[in-house]
Amino acid sequence: MGVSAGTHRLRGVMSAGEIGLSLILLVGAGLLVRSFLRLTEVDLGFDPHSLLVATVERPLTAAFDSQQHSAFFQASLERIRNLPGVKEAALTQRYPLGPPHNATMMLRIQGAENFRPPQPISVTEISPDYFHVMRIRLLKGRTFSASDVAGAQEVVTVNESLARMLFGAHDAIGQHISFGGPSAPWKEVVGVVANVREDALEKEPVPEIFVPYLQQPSFSMAFVLRTESSPLILAGAVREAVQSIDKNQPLSGATTMDEVIAKSVAPRRFRMLLLGLFALLALLLAVIGVYGVMAYSSTQRTHEFGVRIALGADRQDILKLVVRQGFKLALLGVSIGVGGALLLTRVLSSLLYEVSAHDPLTFSAVAALLMLVALAASYIPARRAMKVDPIVALRYE
Repeated sequence: MGVSAGTHRLRGVMSAGEIGLSLILLVGAGLLVRSFLRLTEVDLGFDPHSLLVATVERPLTAAFDSQQHSAFFQASLERIRNLPGVKEAALTQRYPLGPPHNATMMLRIQGAENFRPPQPISVTEISPDYFHVMRIRLLKGRTFSASDVAGAQEVVTVNESLARMLFGAHDAIGQHISFGGPSAPWKEVVGVVANVREDALEKEPVPEIFVPYLQQPSFSMAFVLRTESSPLILAGAVREAVQSIDKNQPLSGATTMDEVIAKSVAPRRFRMLLLGLFALLALLLAVIGVYGVMAYSSTQRTHEFGVRIALGADRQDILKLVVRQGFKLALLGVSIGVGGALLLTRVLSSLLYEVSAHDPLTFSAVAALLMLVALAASYIPARRAMKVDPIVALRYE
């Protein structure tokens, strides 16, 4: 009898441990899910839908100069704009969440030449229609125009973060900045645009300078197209348009902006799904464990239940007795799990976005779920126990 009681207690402890493990994993998965959902709600600063991006890198040889690069990109852009299904198209040296951007720490402000930026400043060459195609809001001033070419007054547009960093509450429009070296020319700030999540959804927007690509040509540019239907349908037509200008020019990385965003959060999605899978498996084991313990306990107490019923106990009392035992088991497991989850979330804190590692909503929701699941697993053995025939039960050994 002592061995049986000891075995029963061991099973109970193991079942409580399974509940605790389930809580730890479910809390971790819940925090990652909430963090992922918060990340998908981030204001990107642009409209990613119906956008195709495709990169072209021109050969860096003596036979090509910057003006030839500009002429090639301009001619290709005009061909692409005329493709059926293309609503708008533009050029950019780097698109959001794409390849690493150019950055400089050598930035001067006219009238405050001793200024040194506290962090690298992103520099991106774009065509005049880029902000319109991407649906990036213009906050002040103007965007670039067809007259912003080599030989004209050199101009830049800055984002809101850089305008605030450089000029504070003062108006950025009309100010002059220089970057790239001590002999770099002064450029007039003609516009301020809204911040865009350039590096990662979870990172704050970086200070950024936009330059007309015709004033500062680059050998590598990306076409961005806003399309009337599925963007990828036009990938082949875009390649043909580019190669109609230069038949030897390859086109790389043709993809949708939605896919770019999906790839940027893919590691987070993978961690969330993996931990969620383990959590569900642990929950299944916990349910089986609680059911097994309660079924075994009810069977061992069949004689006791028969005596209670024979002495006048209500069958609902038997139900409550078994369910109460399951409740205590679940409560022990949840208590163990909360302690373990508090330790686990310290490890997860670096993976979370705008969600506390000790988020009370997640902890309480998971704890409540496990209590309900444990009670449900206890209910079937409890129903069976309340239906026991007292005569049969009294004969049970």
